[in-house]
Amino acid sequence: MVGAPKKETMVPLRMSVSKAFHDYLGLLKRKTILGSSENDVAKYLLIQRLEQMIKDKYHETEVVPKDID
Repeated sequence: MVGAPKKETMVPLRMSVSKAFHDYLGLLKRKTILGSSENDVAKYLLIQRLEQMIKDKYHETEVVPKDID
């Protein structure tokens, strides 16, 4: 019998944003269903963007060039 899927280990992340971004996150909080706090909205948006970058293999196409000596 298969049980519930294992939850990923979560790691806290602390970040700061400009006042303008914080205000916009507040607007999104009030006018959308993205989250119930500015932090929830920011977390949702960051996760969505990172998932898209992984899907697009951004880390393979946008690599930092090696120094040529």
